[in-house]
Formats: sequence, C-alpha cells, structure tokens
Amino acid sequence: FVSRHAAWIENEQSKHVRPALKEGDRIGKLHTLHFEIANERSEPRTRVTPTKLVVAIKPSENSSEPAVQKRAEVAALRALKKEASVVLPPRIKALADRHGLLYASVHVKHLKRRWGSCDSHGNITLNLYLMQLSWQQIDYVLCHELAHTKHMNHGTDFWLEMERMLPDAR
Repeated sequence: FVSRHAAWIENEQSKHVRPALKEGDRIGKLHTLHFEIANERSEPRTRVTPTKLVVAIKPSENSSEPAVQKRAEVAALRALKKEASVVLPPRIKALADRHGLLYASVHVKHLKRRWGSCDSHGNITLNLYLMQLSWQQIDYVLCHELAHTKHMNHGTDFWLEMERMLPDAR
C-alpha cells in the first residue's frame, strides 16, 4: 500500500510542514523574532522582552536547524501565551459589558483544534494563537464565545445574538 501510494503520501506530508521561523517574523501583536549569536561555551537560551523574542544560537548553528527552530517555537508559544493572557481577558470583558452578556471565567490555553470554547457554566477558554489573527477576527471569536453564554448551540437564536453584536456576523 505504502509503495503504491508513495507520491500521495509525500504530497500530503508536505502540506503539513511548518514554515521555518525567521529573523523579523511577527509573533502575536507585540513581538518580533530575533536570532542572536551566543557564546559557544554557554547553553543557548531564549528570552521574551516586551517587544522581542530573542533566540540565542551557537556560532556553529544555523537558525533553520531543527533544534534552533524548536527553541524558537517553544519561545514563541511562551510569548503568545503571555500576550494573550494580558490582552484577551480585558477585551472579552469590554465586549461582554458592551453587549450586556455575562460569563463566569476566561482562560487562555494552547488549543489544537479550535479558536475557543464556552461550557454550560459560562467558562470561556481561548486559544493563544488568536494573537496571530487580525483584531476583527479576534473580536469575532470572542463574540462567538460570548453568544454561547446564552445559546449553547449554533441555532437560529445563537445567530440572532451574533448579529446583534456583529451585524455582518454571517
């Protein structure tokens, strides 16, 4: 089976390759990625400043190497989590206040399959990758989850609530 479908398998695998993180890439709304040559004797580290994500590399390393890319990815997730935890809770609160909606809590996590979720108790969980989207897309997801505090489905009432908040929601 594998040998007969080798071309298809290779094609499918190539679709799932992450693009390499490179110098100057934007990470979230606040950070820019920088690679910095470190001392050969010290262990390469990463640091997140208010505006930069700095990934140290040894003089013998290249920023495209898998180990360096892994360090950059881990640091990027850390930066996104930090940023999302600061930015998203006040933003969802402002939207909830504006539209007269209540929720119990909001949490930011690294979700793999969705932008957000809302349980039947009004606890909202948001994906840290929201910080990579436009503000319009972020607000859409936040309003979507707030609408679920009233309607736990995607029926007519849910969409009426969405259109009350965002007239062009559909």
